[in-house]
Amino acid sequence: MKLSVTRRLAARLKRGQAMLEYTMLSHAILIGGSMLVWPFFTYLLRGLNLYFKSIFFILNSPTP
Repeated sequence: MKLSVTRRLAARLKRGQAMLEYTMLSHAILIGGSMLVWPFFTYLLRGLNLYFKSIFFILNSPTP
């Protein structure tokens, strides 16, 4: 009886370690990926802002 409890505890600890490693790796990839994409993201937002400014300029122009 005592041996099976020890085995279950060991299995739980291994699963917990695997989940921690998976979480740390996922966060590292997410943070690293966002740092690599950040310059592209700023260009994308700048272009989107220019696009919307041009649309509002056309919509508010007095000529038909």
